[in-house]
Amino acid sequence: MGQNCMNCHKPGGDEAPVWKVAGTVYNETLTTINPNATIELYTGPDRTGTLKYTLQVDAKGNFYTGGNIDFSGDLYPSVIGSTSTYSMSSPITTGACNSCHDGGASTDRIWTN
Repeated sequence: MGQNCMNCHKPGGDEAPVWKVAGTVYNETLTTINPNATIELYTGPDRTGTLKYTLQVDAKGNFYTGGNIDFSGDLYPSVIGSTSTYSMSSPITTGACNSCHDGGASTDRIWTN
């Protein structure tokens, strides 16, 4: 949880299943996971364009898929919680969400209420 999932979940990665998109969702404290969320990937920013993919967050706060994800066009993620929705304003080019959203100095963890 909170680590770059793709460190293990990649081709040749210690027998772990290969994932195309994966990450962890936290609540507003950024210290506790939020299992009550959904990740949506749209072709436009702020939930515009076409909804291409929907990923459910599991009981451990993680979302992932091994299904084919087409990164050749723009994909803009949104995290939807019980009472809030947050969207990225720039497109993603990789599904290794926690590689950037690691809670470091420059990028908060993924979170929603």
